[in-house]
Parts: sequence; structure tokens; C-alpha cells
Amino acid sequence: MGENKAAEIWDQMRSVAREKALRILSHEPVFRPQLAWCQGYDELFQSAFPDVSADKMVEVDILNRAFEAGRIIISAEAGSGKTWTLARLALKASDSEIIPVWVPLRDLPATSAASVDPDYIMRELVNLSDPPLKSVLKFPGHAPRTIVLADGLNETSREYIGPALRALDELARRYPFLSVVVTDRLARRTVNSNRWLLSTVLPLQQEEIQRVWVASHKVAVLPADLGLLTRPFFLDRALKSEHMGASGAATLEVFYRGVLGIADDALEKVSFAAMHEYRQNQSRIMDLARFTKLAGKRNTKCLAESGTLKEKGESAWFVHHLLHDFLAARYLANNPKDWNSSSFDQATLGAVSFDALRLAVEQIEGVDRVDCFISLVYDWNYSAAGYSLIDGRVSKEMSTAILAMLAEKRWDPVRNTVEEVEDALRLNGSPLSTVMLESKDRSDLIAIVRDSMAGEYSFSSWREVFSLEDNSSVGPELIKRLCVDDSLEGWALSNSLRRCTLDRGASKELLRISRKSSPVCRWRAVHALGMHPSSKNASALQDRFADKDSWVRAGAVRSMVEQAAMSSNGSRGNLFGYIISAVQAGHIDSRMLDVLAKSLNVRPRPAGWGESVAPLVQQLIGAAVNLDAQERWVEVMKEIAAPDVGSREQS
Repeated sequence: MGENKAAEIWDQMRSVAREKALRILSHEPVFRPQLAWCQGYDELFQSAFPDVSADKMVEVDILNRAFEAGRIIISAEAGSGKTWTLARLALKASDSEIIPVWVPLRDLPATSAASVDPDYIMRELVNLSDPPLKSVLKFPGHAPRTIVLADGLNETSREYIGPALRALDELARRYPFLSVVVTDRLARRTVNSNRWLLSTVLPLQQEEIQRVWVASHKVAVLPADLGLLTRPFFLDRALKSEHMGASGAATLEVFYRGVLGIADDALEKVSFAAMHEYRQNQSRIMDLARFTKLAGKRNTKCLAESGTLKEKGESAWFVHHLLHDFLAARYLANNPKDWNSSSFDQATLGAVSFDALRLAVEQIEGVDRVDCFISLVYDWNYSAAGYSLIDGRVSKEMSTAILAMLAEKRWDPVRNTVEEVEDALRLNGSPLSTVMLESKDRSDLIAIVRDSMAGEYSFSSWREVFSLEDNSSVGPELIKRLCVDDSLEGWALSNSLRRCTLDRGASKELLRISRKSSPVCRWRAVHALGMHPSSKNASALQDRFADKDSWVRAGAVRSMVEQAAMSSNGSRGNLFGYIISAVQAGHIDSRMLDVLAKSLNVRPRPAGWGESVAPLVQQLIGAAVNLDAQERWVEVMKEIAAPDVGSREQS
């Protein structure tokens, strides 16, 4: 290819990327969010931002740092303006010699992937790129600097998140002229901090909100409470509506009803269709014909003509995932019969994003019903329950209980669990969660709960089991309460039993529940068994590897690892031998593998732990379906072999 022809193609690529950016930034005035740079995820969740890029320096700083480091993640909450930031970046880049290339990560689940090998994912990312990335990859020795704008990591399916990050990492490694910027929700990802830079979009400043409000010639008075408007997505919706809701869900309700003119009965149909697509596809990408049939042709046309719904061939998607999440949340809020783990899994794309659950909380009428919803969410995912707590919607007692049960896991032996709950408490940001984060031990936490609930008689059963002292002697009657309908009480007891002494009758009852009760009760029982190592308990956990429920199976694997961490080297080998046998027999499913990868990194680390874990990891590497899966276990082993900073070795 001649130099002139190449220059022509690359100019055309810049033009395509620029046009896409201008469509995203078509509203006036353009918002100017600030970007903060973080040393790591701990700094991100602690909101410690010593380095901030503001106004026009945002794009300049991103470009400079992207080409210096090669890889950047912009991690921020939904609606914070991440895509708009990428659009501003694309405009800045296209005005220079740089080629911006868009990659919509939400489209990955629409592929017919048979595996998640990074080379396969890399090819899919290249195929999704707009303008086509192939035009520069063919000429690595001559191509100008290129920046890949990989938008919406949290909008892809759960199984693609890790492989997509690794594929983007590999792209930047193979092509030194290429850099990657990825947008994501506030979630801790496993990335090499020596290669990836981390940043976040800060909430809009009051001065910026006022500037935008005035510049838009908005007649309505700026609300006194600017909390919701600090997120550009909701400020944009407020500018387009005559009225503004008091919450994110209420604002979106105004948008659908007031701006789009969708009536009550029609909105019911659209909500059902939106939730149905999450169920069928587990993806942001919908089957257009099926959605149209369920939502109605008129409603679908209204969504498409307003730009709310994008269509391409046989597929469709909402222009922003919050618009889809709101509809799914509306369906959940109005259908308590579907408040179960299956629906929660579907509405969050397998716990990739919890926004739909929080939006549901904003729409459920009555504190008692909201508390019920939160309790059932906790039964499915404790981090999701913490994220869904909203002052004024959830009772004080329920909020206290959820936060306390998160804080109680700060002393969990699995490092990943500790990071998850501390992240959740920091995201909550309430004075109570802050105090709980500062608690020195479990006794201190129990005192905080007692003071917070002083004079309250509700949640008395929960407080009783939550406050059980360490090494308390427990009999079979208390064990039976694992199967209570109240999920908070059941899980509080499961957690407390891990620190109690079980008499013979209690041990027998715990084993019985682990075999013959409902799935959630079996799960609670195997969770408690993890901290009571014995040959009988290990055998019971091994039996649960074949349980019909995936969460029970995952819980059994975690508890087996915990028993191994508490056992002598000889017994530890036998326990890992159980897991190795299951790996060799092909009885470890993907969820069990995920839990196993996290739970092997225990704190404090027992003496000889690395040597004990190595044979299991070798088996897992050998059983891996592709190179990416093998690399995952290599990284797990590296983490285990690294110095145990901040922890003491068990003797």
C-alpha cells in the first residue's frame, strides 16, 4: 500500500470515529466531568484522589498516559459519563494524528463463542471495532498511534470480563503503537497494576451543574438537592424533561412517560419484554423480533424513533444500560413472585452489575416490602444487598443488619471476601458503614450493632444469633434454626456457627441439614462446616460436590479449602486430594472453579500452604480448556507464592 493510500484510509478512520463521538455528544451544552487517577483499587474505593485531571486536560492526560502505559481502566458508577469521556477523547485524538477505534464490549455476548481463549476474544474485538482495527494492524511498522476505546466492560456477560481484559492487554502488548482505554463500573478486577492505570470519573461539581443548567436555557429552577444531578446521565434526562424525579428510577419514569409518552399499560408491556430479554439472552443485546412481539410494535417504534432503542439487523439494544435496567427493575418491583435468585441473576447478567436491583428498591412501595426484597437479595448475593441499600427506602434495622453482616466478613480467612465486603462498605459511604470499617474486632462490631439498634425490638432473633460469642457451646436446637425463612437470621447463624463449638448432637444435625434440606439451607450448612474440620465433615462436603444446586456445590468447595487451611499437612493433602479427584473426574463446574480460584488465597497463610496447593493447581492447569484458563491458575499460584504482607504465618 502506498503512503498516500494509507494516509487516506487512516484519515477516513478518524472521520468515522469522530462522527460516532459527535453523535454521543450531540446534546448541548457538553458536560465537563473531572477524572481522578488512582494507584490501585484500594485507593479507588477509599476515594483517595491526589491526582485529578480537569476540563480540557482530561483528554490530554488520558492520551499522554495511555501511550505511556498502554492500558487504562476508567472505573465509575453507572451514569457518571464514562462513554461521554471516551467521546471527548475520540474527538481530541481525531484532531491529531491519532486514530481512535471504538469497541462496544456489550456486543461480545452476541457472538457464538465456544471458548473464551484470549486469541479468540481478540479476534472478536477486532471484528467489532469501528472503524475496523484491521486497517492499522496489517501495517504495524507504518501505522500511526491508535487508541482503542473499549466501552462497557460491565455490559458484557460475566464469563467474558476476565478474557476481554486479558485480550485487550495482549493487543497492547503485541502492537506497541496501540493503547487501550476500557470503561467499567465500580468493581475490583484482577489486572496487573504494573501495566494498567486506574482512573475514575468524579461526580459533577456544583459549579458545572449550574453552568450546564443555565447554558441549556432550562426554565425550571435548579433543584436544591443536586445529589442525583452530579451524574451526567441523570442531569441529561433532567434537561430533557419538564419535571425531574426525586430518584434515579423516578427520573427514568418521567422520561418514559413524559418525554416518550408511553402510558401505564404500555410501560408494563415494555418492562416485561425488557426483563424477558435479560432472561433469554443474559445480555444487553436483545432479539428484536421477540422484543417487538412482547413490547408491541407501536412501543418499539416509539423507543427506536426517540433514539432510546438502537437496532441493527435482527438485534436491538438500549442506548444506555440504565434505560434497560430501569425497565427490568420496574418488572421486578411489581412482581414479588419473581423475587428469587434466578431473577436476580438474570437482571444483573450474572451479578455483573447491580443497578437493576437498586432501581427496583427505588420503585417498591412500602418499607416492609423493600426490607423483604433486600433480605431475599442477600440470600443470593451479599454485595448486591449492600449496594441496594438506600436511605429512606430501607428500614434502619435492615440497613444496620446488612452492613453488619458485610462488616463481619472482614475477618474471613479468604482474602477476596475481605476485599469484596470492604469495597461494599466504602461504596455505601454512610456514617454507620464507616464506623463498622473502623471496628477492631467482632466484639467491637457487636457493640456498634447494639448501640445502633438500642430500643428496637425487631430483628431480635437476628441479633441473638449474630451476637453469639466465639467458642460458644451450641446444641442441635440452635442448628435447626439454619432453616428459618428469615434469610438474614439463617445466614447470621451460619456465620456465627463457624466460630462456635458444636456438641455431638449439633454436629449430627448440621450434617443432616447439609444433605436433606432445601438448597439454601444446605448452602448455609456447608458454609458453617468449613471451620469445623473433621473426616466426617470433609466427607459430607465431598458429597455436596455433586449437589443439584450450583451454589451449594460452590460453597462445598470453599469450605473444603477452609478445612485444609485449618488442618495439618497430612490431613491437608487428603482434603486437596478430594478436590483433585473431582477435577480429574470433570465434576468441578465453572462456578466452583471461580470460587476455588478466590478461596485458595487465604489469610493468614498457613505454613507450607504453597507446597500443599501446588498439586491441585497443577491439576487445574492440566484440565484447563484453553491457554487463558491455564494462565488464570498460573496467576493464582503466583499470588499464593507471593510474600504474605500484613499477615502472620500460622505454625
